[in-house]
Amino acid sequence: MSRTHWYHVIFGAMAGLGLWAVFELARQGEDLWYWPGLAVFALSFGAAALAMLGEFGPRRALLAGGAIALVAAGLVQWQAQGFVPSVQVFETGHVLLAALILSTLPIPFAMTLMRFGSAGWHDYPDLFMDTWNVVVRFASASLFASVSMGVLFLLSELLHFVGVDLLRDLLREEAVVMAVGGAACGLGLAVVYEFSEMISPVLVLRLLRLLAPVVLLVVVIFVVAFLLQGATFTLGGLSASEVLITTALGAIALVSIALDQDDAEAVQSRFMRSVARALAGMVPVLAALLVLVYWRRVSAEGWTPTLVVGVAAVAVICGYGLAYGASALRAGGWMERIRRANIVMALGIVGLAALWLTPLIEPEQIAVRSQIARYQADTVKVVDLPLAEMRFDWGPEGQAGLAQLREMAAEDTELAALLTELDAANSSWEFYDAERRMTAMFSGSREEWLAAIERVPAGDIPQPLLDTILRDVMGNAIKPADCRGEGNRDISGCLLLRADLVPSRPGDEALVVIGRDRSVQYGNTTLLALAASGEWISVTGVAFVRNGADAPLTGRALLEAIRAGDFAIEPATIQQLRIGDSAIVINEGGVEQRIDTYSVRPF
Repeated sequence: MSRTHWYHVIFGAMAGLGLWAVFELARQGEDLWYWPGLAVFALSFGAAALAMLGEFGPRRALLAGGAIALVAAGLVQWQAQGFVPSVQVFETGHVLLAALILSTLPIPFAMTLMRFGSAGWHDYPDLFMDTWNVVVRFASASLFASVSMGVLFLLSELLHFVGVDLLRDLLREEAVVMAVGGAACGLGLAVVYEFSEMISPVLVLRLLRLLAPVVLLVVVIFVVAFLLQGATFTLGGLSASEVLITTALGAIALVSIALDQDDAEAVQSRFMRSVARALAGMVPVLAALLVLVYWRRVSAEGWTPTLVVGVAAVAVICGYGLAYGASALRAGGWMERIRRANIVMALGIVGLAALWLTPLIEPEQIAVRSQIARYQADTVKVVDLPLAEMRFDWGPEGQAGLAQLREMAAEDTELAALLTELDAANSSWEFYDAERRMTAMFSGSREEWLAAIERVPAGDIPQPLLDTILRDVMGNAIKPADCRGEGNRDISGCLLLRADLVPSRPGDEALVVIGRDRSVQYGNTTLLALAASGEWISVTGVAFVRNGADAPLTGRALLEAIRAGDFAIEPATIQQLRIGDSAIVINEGGVEQRIDTYSVRPF
């Protein structure tokens, strides 16, 4: 190997060891105040130095990578002040995003600065190619490192078969794995750099260009669908805002790819240039829709850190939209104007990321002020306040907001009850389980629920059983009015059947039936049983046996049958094979019967 190869291997191994050392410190359980900055420095310094090592040599690569890493690490460390433990700063994902931007976007600018000096640091062709070269080289090197590590692990297992465990034992050490993986990545980068003319981003960019007409068609269809359906539009489980942001960023990327580094390398056919121009013209349309969506969300929900991040993304997309739209509308030189705008926007994003990690922009502080203001103005229900997020996710600002709410809770019993639940919880999941119960209970009084839930046979519902029904069955979706047939038109009623449905257990069980026109398997029945502690909990799945020719039994049909008394409690024609604590259900009813299991929750 050449000296350059060895430099890459050593730098890669050092980066891997540095990263391992940082996380090893975190695993020691101590609250190390410097851990966030150290972690960001190790990651960004290793990536930046390796990206520039092949072209600029070790000294200049170390200096440039160190400068980038110091800025990113210093700002993250500043942001971590007040977080206890300090690592909690990374639980706010926007800090990681800002750190990632500060660690990566400046690399192409640093490369052009070292190549041309202060006069040519903003040379667009070099910035464009440097950016894509870094992406392709790291992708190729990462693939090589992954394959290399896979081969080493396979070799260690093969040696183990012949009684040689040295390699196997070494690869069990995380430090060795990180160092070897980093060295392999560095070696891959060195080789990729040597064959940069063969392994270049040109082919990737040429292939991506072909997607421009398809993406333009998708954008047009999406805009039309959004205008018809409004903010309720969803795609693959993503909300309208998420789909809009993804679509806008994809359009911006494809426009930049189609325009390439200069007019000579850009798309040449009149059709493709028209497509690129039309796609650039759609960016301001998507930006306008995003403004509308987020304006509605903030008005309805108040500020949260997620919404602050979303609005920041919308501001960036609006910047691109204004630049792209103005450039596309003007005749002559529109492609060069977009390229100039890309440089300005890249610098603007770096500046925004830097400001994000200073006290000038505090998403958690903005969110806390907004939520408290909504509570004071009585525009939000107490149960809809993001209390768990304030305690577990929003850092010191969230704790300060909870302190204010505790002072206000002296005159609000509902808020005081929720804060008591919050104090007893060890995680947001634990709190939300309790909050669901309280939300359901606050949606109607005990008397309202007792009047709304039919009982067979008639009788009172013990408070523990009612609490469990409200928490596990009704949740936030069903209200007393729904059970009375006055709310959700899909629900004809709610019924509680008390009977000895599980003879192997002492006492009766409770079957809760929601009268929907859907199969009883899909959220229309829940079987509860009384535990020895007195708590009612879900104990088993509900197995339904029916003839194959019959239509599925619906929640509404089951409810009406129980109302009419058209049912019987009798043994099922099913046996089970028990093996210790497990059981296999055997159907003895013949080939025409089917067993449908709703859910299984061991008791």
